[in-house]
Amino acid sequence: MKIIASETNSSASYNMMRSELKDKDIGEEYVYGISISDDQNMVAVEDISCDYIAVKKLFELMIEEQLYPEHLYDVVEDFLS
Repeated sequence: MKIIASETNSSASYNMMRSELKDKDIGEEYVYGISISDDQNMVAVEDISCDYIAVKKLFELMIEEQLYPEHLYDVVEDFLS
């Protein structure tokens, strides 16, 4: 896992991550995730999507809305549905 973008504001720290996914049928591909941490919590979803642009937009929206870590799973679930 590699952090490819990072941002901190008054409510939390945000990281966008990239991991390499290896599959015998499709070969190697990158999968993107997001982590959010504050003084009390750190929550991460490491495998949101292989779509860099979609995850980047979600990451930027979380920063803009100052999303707290405890809401990350719900937002990702809504994003994927």
